[in-house]
Amino acid sequence: APAVTPTPIATAPAPDSTDTNAGLNATAAPDLNATPVPVPVMIYFDAHKQKAVIEVVGIGEGNVMGSIDDPYKAGWFYYGASPGEAGNAIINGHQRFNKKKGIFSVLKNSKPGESVRIDFNEGFTRYFEIESIESYLAQDIPEEIIKVGKDTPTRLILITCLGDYDFTGQSMSRVVVICKEQTQLRQENDTRPIPGPVKE
Repeated sequence: APAVTPTPIATAPAPDSTDTNAGLNATAAPDLNATPVPVPVMIYFDAHKQKAVIEVVGIGEGNVMGSIDDPYKAGWFYYGASPGEAGNAIINGHQRFNKKKGIFSVLKNSKPGESVRIDFNEGFTRYFEIESIESYLAQDIPEEIIKVGKDTPTRLILITCLGDYDFTGQSMSRVVVICKEQTQLRQENDTRPIPGPVKE
């Protein structure tokens, strides 16, 4: 399995999550035994009473981030940060998939201030708060949002399709939700320090 490179990677956002396109899968994801970072396993959108299992994705065809072929699951991009660790942590999910409404359809109806919880494989939970919700044409998402590496801001980024499908069934735009960690709510059994500012 490929190791995480220290060089920042600029990667495309969530692949098309359409009603007709099966999209990419997680086959490019590396072996988790190769990394010591905490692995996110479940995400909760408390205001919407929705939750989704998180699986690991790597880089799929076309050099874009992979996604999970399931409307009720999310994909954590292995080459980014783990949520709450230094750098951009990126999780994608479907707005709609195979004629079924996806869990990440809640994003476009979310509001700043709402909470997002993430459970990790090591048994602890981290808490995040939505700071902003924006939509972009897929090719126009700012690079600083989808760039990974420890020289990027420490934040959680959630991505899904907007649902403005073209004649091929592809969604032309993406909903991008940026969250900050509510560090005061880290559980006592999560002993990792809060990442500080990255030094130049």
